[in-house]
Amino acid sequence: MRGSDVTLAEYLRGEASELPKIVERQARLLKESGVARASLADEHGLATGAGDSHAAAVYAQLVSRHNFMAADPYELTLAPPPNGRYLIAISVKGRTREVVKSVTTLKKFGWRALAVTAEPSSELARASDAVVRVSYGGGSMPVGVGNFASVLTVLTWILSGEAAEAPSPSKPVKELAEAIAGGAAAEVVTVGEGLGVVPAYFTCLKLYETLCMPCRSYSIEQFLHAPLYSLSKKTITVVFPDTAGVKSRVLQSILENAGLRYAVVTPPSEGGPLALVLGESAQAVLAIAEASEARGFKVPCFEERRDLLEASTPVIYG
Repeated sequence: MRGSDVTLAEYLRGEASELPKIVERQARLLKESGVARASLADEHGLATGAGDSHAAAVYAQLVSRHNFMAADPYELTLAPPPNGRYLIAISVKGRTREVVKSVTTLKKFGWRALAVTAEPSSELARASDAVVRVSYGGGSMPVGVGNFASVLTVLTWILSGEAAEAPSPSKPVKELAEAIAGGAAAEVVTVGEGLGVVPAYFTCLKLYETLCMPCRSYSIEQFLHAPLYSLSKKTITVVFPDTAGVKSRVLQSILENAGLRYAVVTPPSEGGPLALVLGESAQAVLAIAEASEARGFKVPCFEERRDLLEASTPVIYG
């Protein structure tokens, strides 16, 4: 959704409604470009990225059944692994400094790098051995919902070979929207089970960016082992189940019995990994749209933090 006069809520709703078209457009580009389905399905390596691209790297880890492990790009440059085959380097603009450095560093050890980027002439693309182009470069606001969908479509295509299925139309998570719109929740905790780890983390990123909302994200197993005890009456826990959702139902019972506030995102009734992750992400994004409208946010709040934005941008992009 483009246009300088749209509000944050309108933008987020527009991005969520466009997800099926974005997925379809990306799949069409992959076919036209001759990118083979499951081209890396039998390979092993690492996937790296920062911010939304790190959430995508975690998706790569799960959809590849741990053949490609997610890694922080800065940590790769600090302690590069000496042996390996493929690095999937994700950066929509192709300018993230540490992602580029991770490619140049690992190539010295014989790794091959595949760039996933919307900018085929970017520094990342030039440094890599091969490029898969992301078809969606972003809308009028730097929130990245459409970019995320495009990148996940690429990863699904090359790592699993499964059909690039878009999610069905979504509704906002009402409990989340109400809690963060009215100020009833001072903090959000997102908990993901299986593939739900990805939309759980992505939701925190969108809360940070749009509302500057405190948020913590965990996998369900790690959450049950300790962070569970940090919850208060001012926290809302948002649970993102996998298809089966076995432990998610147990967690829901624990929270209900303890009188703690929570919401459960509904997994799509059909479709593969891509549909599940984007479907759950869309429900959270629509809840954030409702909350941003109720709170009068016209633009993402991080754009108002010029002190932090101007200090961090050179660190990220150089």
